[in-house]
Amino acid sequence: MKKESIELDRTVQFEPDSAKLIDDSKHLLDDVAKALEHHPEIKVVSIEGHTDSRMSARHNQKLSVARANSVRSYLITKGIAKDRLVTKGFGETQPVADNSTWKGRFENRRVHLKILQRDDGGGDEPKAANKPKAEPKQTDDDATKDDGEAEAAQKHASNARKPKDKAKDKASDDE
Repeated sequence: MKKESIELDRTVQFEPDSAKLIDDSKHLLDDVAKALEHHPEIKVVSIEGHTDSRMSARHNQKLSVARANSVRSYLITKGIAKDRLVTKGFGETQPVADNSTWKGRFENRRVHLKILQRDDGGGDEPKAANKPKAEPKQTDDDATKDDGEAEAAQKHASNARKPKDKAKDKASDDE
């Protein structure tokens, strides 16, 4: 089975040591909401919060859960059904970069959106008009798909919009 995620062109950011979204992140999440509206075949998305390692592990775990819940709440206010969104916090346990540098800590403070359930059973293609900036992206984490599924997934992935800029927005060094 292929794992999928919703690829963002910027990082969802919060106020320092808080689960309060900054305004720029709200605009990014507006694009996520539009993507989910355009892709009703995406049935369940996991919102996964992560932190850097500067505070205690316990604090970071709570903060990561609070941030994931904050993103979920925001998406619900934009019309996404509650039952399509689940949350999980990982705290500092899954770093993607070195926590000893500012850049690494910035990269580790993130929210990842992973597609848990998709129903591609013969539904209509998503509308092309007003295509959102956030799009589902497939990654090959498991090569167990049969040839037909792999071909369909590859076709879908080639049609997905590639983000223009993966560079991170400016952020303070504070969590």
